[in-house]
Amino acid sequence: RPGANGAIFSPQGGLRISARGLARIGRMFLGGGRLDGVRILRPASVRMLETPLWTWNGHDGDVGGDISVANPVGGATCSYGLAMMFTATGAAGCRDDPFGDGRRRFGHSGDAYGLKSGLWIDRATGTGVAYFATDVPDVPGK
Repeated sequence: RPGANGAIFSPQGGLRISARGLARIGRMFLGGGRLDGVRILRPASVRMLETPLWTWNGHDGDVGGDISVANPVGGATCSYGLAMMFTATGAAGCRDDPFGDGRRRFGHSGDAYGLKSGLWIDRATGTGVAYFATDVPDVPGK
């Protein structure tokens, strides 16, 4: 039954969505919680989602296990909030700048069955990126 189990084959935190749908969520964040003239989230809720609640400081968090999106040792996620990741933390050992430009972004990456995806918002420039890439091997990049 469609929608019965969104976690098995869904890279965006259990969300099954098209690239266009993911981009609409990005537009809603860039609109401060409004999309196409409709209020979806209150501005205070958007600010809360855009606020990091944890940032890797070199010793807090889970330091064991394999390199993964959820493991700071691997350095892919070094700052996290309410279901949001933050890029370009700048902490030692972090590899959390997928754009390579040092710009702080918020959003979330996705990973399932060879599909990598993500939505990243750059509040400072008022831009965002929604992407899907298929047939990606499950090994760390360089």
